[in-house]
Amino acid sequence: MSGGRVLWEPWQPGQAARTLHWRDERASQRAETDLRALFSKWCTAWGLDVDGARVRCRSVTLTLEPGSWTCFESEGAPCAWLAQEPEDASPLLRSLFPGSVAHGPLARAVASACRQDLLLRLTSFLGISAAESGGPPPPAIARAGSGALEVEISGVLATRLVMSHELAGARWSTATRKAGSLPSHPLVPATTAMASRALALEVQLDGCELEVGTLRGLQVGDVVRLDHALVRPASLRHGDAALCSAYLGRRDHRKAVELATGVTVQ
Repeated sequence: MSGGRVLWEPWQPGQAARTLHWRDERASQRAETDLRALFSKWCTAWGLDVDGARVRCRSVTLTLEPGSWTCFESEGAPCAWLAQEPEDASPLLRSLFPGSVAHGPLARAVASACRQDLLLRLTSFLGISAAESGGPPPPAIARAGSGALEVEISGVLATRLVMSHELAGARWSTATRKAGSLPSHPLVPATTAMASRALALEVQLDGCELEVGTLRGLQVGDVVRLDHALVRPASLRHGDAALCSAYLGRRDHRKAVELATGVTVQ
């Protein structure tokens, strides 16, 4: 001490300083809710047990174990890493084919397609794309105050997703976003961005013309003849857009349609 002042030297040079990012519980809960909904839709699409997909979000504070990771990027910068699940002891195979002891090439091909569908849903939801070069998350991701978010997935899958502060903050920030500002996600095809959107479908037959007097005279049990031929398929539509042709049929105790042409979505 000299003249009432404490003389000290910095532990590290100034350029070694870093910004600390802390995530509150609300942001983690929103992330967990959104990702759980995404995994539930994926499970439903593949006939998996929805309750078997358990998702838990938390800040990354533990040492990340070495292993194989799939790296994702946004605007050319790495921003997310997904731990690759071992195929030999895959819970996904057991979930897709319960009761099977051995899983052959066909079962593994189905499991691979199932994983790829999950990756497509994740990348579309988060606005990221697979990086050309892989690699594990950098050590700084696991440091306290990094702001990174870890998603632990168990049940039908056994893997982890690690997201950088920039990605998780842009998606689940608790701060109020400035008016007119948008998250800097790369553009994706419209069909990819809208893949999870629900559409109301209608089945339409060719109608007919009736005179007003005939229409007023109709009673219960009368038959109105349409201009739609029996051998001609109906039109499967969404609003004013025709998606494909389909034949009327029955499935269980409900009316159904059998597609006669491929679906075209504009």
